Amino acid sequence: MRHFILAALVLIASTSAAGCGGTFLSRYGIRIQDDHIVFDDTIKFATGSDEILEESHDLLAGLAEILAEHPEIHTVSVEGHTDTTGDAAANLALSNRRSASVVNYLRAAGVAQTLQPRGFGETQPLCQEETDECNARNRRVELVIVN
Repeated sequence: MRHFILAALVLIASTSAAGCGGTFLSRYGIRIQDDHIVFDDTIKFATGSDEILEESHDLLAGLAEILAEHPEIHTVSVEGHTDTTGDAAANLALSNRRSASVVNYLRAAGVAQTLQPRGFGETQPLCQEETDECNARNRRVELVIVN
């Protein structure tokens, strides 16, 4: 089940492919739960922008540490999603830019894995309601292990 508010960061992983089962807790609130790396916080961007807010830097640093500790993870798809507010084409472009920003941040932090940015815009919503809460859940970045 995928759920998180704002631009949540979830790493969806195949436990057998990634070789990381069990639960790992870090000081960044990141844990491996079943086949997911789950974050207690969210990646926050400036409104309508791909600029990662400073308050999310520790979270991304924690992800970089986790990936450094798991060299068996080879390729990760970084997938951006938006809500349905605004133009669909603009949302697709924004989701592509946000996923690329996360990739660039992780590469600058020394992540050795292959990172593939992908944007889905508003095409894969977590909920369909026209509410602020639902829109916040749909705005997210997910990381999927490709291996």
